[in-house]
Amino acid sequence: MIRKGLGFAVNARKATLRTFRRLIFAILRTRTKRRPQQIIFESRRGSGYICNPRDLYESLRDDPRYSSYTFVWVAQKPKKLAFLQKCPRTRVVKRHSYDYLVAFAQSKYWVANHMLADYIFPAKDQVYLQTWHGKPIKRIAADSAYTVAKGTTGRERRKKYQRDARKLSWLLAPAPVFAPIMAAAFGLKDGADDSRLLSAGYPRNVSLFTYTDDDIARLKEKFDLPCGKKIVLYTPTWRPGKHEKGVGYIYHNPLDFCVLKEELGDEYILLFRGHNLEAQSVDLAEYQGFVRDMTSVEDVNELYLVSDVMISDYSGTVFDYANLRRPMVYYLFDWHEYSVEQYGTYFDPHTFPGVVAEKEEELAEAIKTAISTITYDEDYKAFNEKFNPWEGVGAPKKLMEQVFPASE
Repeated sequence: MIRKGLGFAVNARKATLRTFRRLIFAILRTRTKRRPQQIIFESRRGSGYICNPRDLYESLRDDPRYSSYTFVWVAQKPKKLAFLQKCPRTRVVKRHSYDYLVAFAQSKYWVANHMLADYIFPAKDQVYLQTWHGKPIKRIAADSAYTVAKGTTGRERRKKYQRDARKLSWLLAPAPVFAPIMAAAFGLKDGADDSRLLSAGYPRNVSLFTYTDDDIARLKEKFDLPCGKKIVLYTPTWRPGKHEKGVGYIYHNPLDFCVLKEELGDEYILLFRGHNLEAQSVDLAEYQGFVRDMTSVEDVNELYLVSDVMISDYSGTVFDYANLRRPMVYYLFDWHEYSVEQYGTYFDPHTFPGVVAEKEEELAEAIKTAISTITYDEDYKAFNEKFNPWEGVGAPKKLMEQVFPASE
């Protein structure tokens, strides 16, 4: 009873605080003078300097056509992003602070890759660009079937995303095949024909087209990776059914890495990049020497570049990695449970270019087969034409020119 009482008190306090912030922001939005060339960026609710907002920001900051623009970055921990204060025309604000409210009220343009705080709502003259944070295989946002651990029902989750959709000026659809998916996931009333859908590739993937051999050598040195070994990158997505109260989502390893090492031999190293929702539960210390835990590496593109082959499952990382035209393996040990019972998927990885393993004992051979046989053939090319048609060095420019007027 005491715990229930404390929980009720905490929830009541949070609700009161949200109401207070909503009121303050509504006043600020009305009374604060708009800055027509200011953009505020928020990536994964202020948790880092990552993803599409980061690369879009850097493209705008370094383009002479936008030299009069100023920029604001949202951070849960401002010290983590303090280095941005040294960048031209850039400052950092703490999420949910008064300065945060003022910055959103001032800024003509908002860029985020996840839902904004529910008490933040744009005025008619403000522009909110939602880039999202990955091309989906699994169902996303209001379109997903799972019930989250905190007890939010599917209906409640759909309402949250539909509320966020009402704020949108633009929603990035990074390929024609994703337009109906993004429209459904955000509950856009006009569906794939909604005029708010924006056609452009992901800014975050430019480095996958501009890297050099020197860049790869530098990154291997950065991560202390030995030369002459094959690098396997493993990027599993999270499982909504794996959760412990008071801890969060838990990574349950479906592999015996010791056995995998024996089967692959000493010429392989495995880089493990867990999902951020499960990051706090990853502990791979016992596998040192073969497995490197790279979950804390923010820029996953760096891991793509140093790897020779990637293993994934229902993670959108497969679409990004395909830009490198390298071999992929799909470890689908829980295909039916995940795609039908637990989460739901838009696409079947069995149809993607690469090698599928559904059992643990198949994985080592799948990795060897992928490395030795997978090439950028006609099927692989057709895959990229379907899922990555707008990717490349011009993606940020195309996005910028559709949303942000150049400086006069």
